[in-house]
Amino acid sequence: MLKLVAMRKNPNQLSKEFGCHVTSIQTWFRAAGVQYRSNQSTSGVLVSNNTPLSFNEQQKLTELRKKLKRVEIERGILAKATT
Repeated sequence: MLKLVAMRKNPNQLSKEFGCHVTSIQTWFRAAGVQYRSNQSTSGVLVSNNTPLSFNEQQKLTELRKKLKRVEIERGILAKATT
């Protein structure tokens, strides 16, 4: 999600696309140590505190990436099954 917003995707649109609430996205930003500042001229600005991840955070990130990949695969299977 952080990468998508960094690519100038609108968090409100992403929340609709992925079926999550925009406050969830904001919570994920805070958990990652990144602040999203809404801006009228752009879709937003990402500001990082540039703090390196601890070993536990790196493990959690790896785990979450694996889960995301699994969920994306499952979502694709379900999308095909409904068509």
